[in-house]
Amino acid sequence: MQFIWGLDSKEPFNCVLERVTKKFTMFNSDGVPVRARLNITLKEFKMQLNSRERELQSPDKTKVYIAKQGDSLWAIAYREYGDPDMWRPIAQKK
Repeated sequence: MQFIWGLDSKEPFNCVLERVTKKFTMFNSDGVPVRARLNITLKEFKMQLNSRERELQSPDKTKVYIAKQGDSLWAIAYREYGDPDMWRPIAQKK
């Protein structure tokens, strides 16, 4: 994703959303949440060649990663392969 802070931002911050937590701070009379505070963790990544332009063959070894609560496929793909767009092959192997 690209994160842009303010109108004067010169360049977007290219990142992966690693974690989101929420806390509801206001509720209507029926108990339905109407306001929340979100805390996010973003991790910067550098754009590389488009995944279609790269040869996506992996070495002849298997990687094992044990997912933790709050992990996203995008973050795991970035951590393991350096490319958040590799989440689809991970999802297919799941």
